[in-house]
Amino acid sequence: MAVIALYFIVTGSFLIVGYFSPIKALPGAGDLERLYASALPHIIYGNPSKVFSLRSFFCLSSLLVLFILALSMFKTGQIRRGGGAFIAELLGGRKLTAARTLEERRLLNMTLELALAANLPQPRIYILESERSINALTSGLNHHDAVLILTRGALDHLTRDEIQALAAHEFGHILNNDYRLNMVMAGWLYGLLFFYIQGYERRSQWMGE
Repeated sequence: MAVIALYFIVTGSFLIVGYFSPIKALPGAGDLERLYASALPHIIYGNPSKVFSLRSFFCLSSLLVLFILALSMFKTGQIRRGGGAFIAELLGGRKLTAARTLEERRLLNMTLELALAANLPQPRIYILESERSINALTSGLNHHDAVLILTRGALDHLTRDEIQALAAHEFGHILNNDYRLNMVMAGWLYGLLFFYIQGYERRSQWMGE
């Protein structure tokens, strides 16, 4: 729906620009373009009025939508091949294979307890070391691909009971397959947010320099 809405927004924007821009019609303008030109105020644009070719508007809008769809399909394919670990590593997560601290050992034990209680495979655990806020999320394509991601802030600032409650909440998403919808949305939103992501990265690089 967002892609379709974007198509009409872009096309409508081009039409508005064409309406208020006295630019000569492109060669080969059809009946629709001539009808559009005949409706323009002749006092402003002369007689006959001069406008963009509508065909170019629709072609440009269609190319933009196809580009977005291609990016979304590409990212969706990457997510399907990489699974939950792809999202965790994309966020900069560190896979917790062996506990380095008491908090990490406690987290491994808690997730094993929750997995047994929920009759689920134990999810892989990733820690976002650079994230100091308190948060957690899950990703994956199915129960066997599930990944539990926690921030360093959650491990440093929450008690054992609080971490267990946070992990149990995420286990609810795993049990009900909520995270599969997030995986699908991540792929589709990449196409819509591609220009923003590229601009943000370029800005960050420029600010860093």
